[in-house]
Amino acid sequence: TAVRSLENMLIHTMFIGADGIDAQWGLSCFNSDEAELNGTMVRHARRRVAVMDHTKLSVIANWRICETKAIDTLITDTDATDKLIAPFQKLGIEVIRA
Repeated sequence: TAVRSLENMLIHTMFIGADGIDAQWGLSCFNSDEAELNGTMVRHARRRVAVMDHTKLSVIANWRICETKAIDTLITDTDATDKLIAPFQKLGIEVIRA
């Protein structure tokens, strides 16, 4: 029901959390229903901002939410090293460490 109700919705800016983000695989989580719902919201969003601490960078969970290139911005913590964020910057994703 939630997925169907989102089909006619426009989301201007979506802030999304996930269990992992990998430059090749994308954003992912351990729950299939959550992945489907979040994936639908990503498809209907004009701007997509992933918010994840450094422990989730380069982590792959069971269910993909979306491809990495679907994300506009990645906000992470200051413990994210240059090496961890470099793959995302190479894809043109703005990375903010705060």
